[in-house]
Amino acid sequence: LSPETTIDGAAQHLDAMYTDPSNAIFGFAGDTTDIAAGSRLVSVNTETGELTAVGPDLGLWVMGAAMNDEGDLWVTVFDTYEFNGLNSEVRIAEVNPSTGEFIRGPTTLMAGEDPVEVWSIHVSDVAFRFDGAMFISANEPGPLPPEPKSLYLEVNPATAMVQSTVEGPDDIYAAGIVFV
Repeated sequence: LSPETTIDGAAQHLDAMYTDPSNAIFGFAGDTTDIAAGSRLVSVNTETGELTAVGPDLGLWVMGAAMNDEGDLWVTVFDTYEFNGLNSEVRIAEVNPSTGEFIRGPTTLMAGEDPVEVWSIHVSDVAFRFDGAMFISANEPGPLPPEPKSLYLEVNPATAMVQSTVEGPDDIYAAGIVFV
């Protein structure tokens, strides 16, 4: 990210970018020197890098976001902004795209009886397939890359339950999803 990515001149780390139905660009940004504040919903000026706050600091960090065809905004949420190396539980939440506040959740993502844990929170992306199914990318908890496998989890957002899992190739660590 460029040093021009700012809110009122203060540098911000921008994650979880997505487009709304009118193709406007949004994301979640926060100040990594103030971890407790978390991130907040921002609109993104792609020409200048200037961010405009849409919502309040959430006190949590959003790492993945996507809007479905109905205009529902879903995100992956973590307690802190950390780099690789922690096995962290994944939580999902629905965010009001007008106010940047939580509508539903955050709720821990579950695979059967177990919470879903990832080795790196930075690859917890969200996407909606053409048929409306919600997917989250993740890496298995584990040792340093390239060991953790990439996982693509089909999720029921209403229950925060994993419906199915697709494993990526063993030699791919980065995980993101785009359905075209």
